Amino acid sequence: MNKHLFLTIVFFSLLSQAQEYTFISKEFIKIDNARYLDFVQKKADNKIFNENGSTISIAKMDSLKKAYQKQPYKPFYFGDSINNKSITVIHYLSKEEYKAIGDGYQEAQKKDALNREKLKGSTIKYLNLKDIDGTNYSFDNLKDKIIVLNFWYTKCSPCIQEMPDLNKLKEKYKDKSVAFFSITFDKKNIVEEFLKKVKLDFNVIPNDKKTIDQFGIQFYPTNLIINQNKEVIFVNEFFGNGVKEMGKILKKLTKD
Repeated sequence: MNKHLFLTIVFFSLLSQAQEYTFISKEFIKIDNARYLDFVQKKADNKIFNENGSTISIAKMDSLKKAYQKQPYKPFYFGDSINNKSITVIHYLSKEEYKAIGDGYQEAQKKDALNREKLKGSTIKYLNLKDIDGTNYSFDNLKDKIIVLNFWYTKCSPCIQEMPDLNKLKEKYKDKSVAFFSITFDKKNIVEEFLKKVKLDFNVIPNDKKTIDQFGIQFYPTNLIINQNKEVIFVNEFFGNGVKEMGKILKKLTKD
């Protein structure tokens, strides 16, 4: 996972308080990234502003994204659900703010490395999943199965890039005693729209922050393999998805 992607995640998830913008009417309330994505799915009328109230065109926004490293920024979102309108306000980060984000990245990476080491060899006491069709899964109905968990989200480019390889892995072991799950914090309606465009053959688990927190997942994609004894025997490295290594492990585990 590259640093640029991580910083984007941080910006979208920060809970810092945005200043009051006089050019935003009282019908609009501050919303987080997940709620903003709901407005996107509903094709809301969205306007983009600088903090001084001047408008930003789509072309200008595209150029800002391309030049992010030279001029990093953080978006604040506001929504009017009654009129289906949203507003994005771009806050340009100071050197101090950008450094703080970088320091946070390094700290999060250290915690993630420790968590991956903690997961390896650990025994999972419980697993409760509800797929996009409403079917529930636990160790009770997954008894004696090898379990593959893929943690992802719809705006994660590396997650999407590895999906063809994950689909091939699922196809290869579909007749074996292996259960494949893709877990995301994205809401069901967002995932459903995504799956209309991108093929993902795993059993998809939407809106599942509790399982993400259970495994301490901070970076995406993250892939795990849990054996029949409920032990985590594989966690991919920080860089790379490890699909080839997963294939080797599944080959050994399913060998008759």
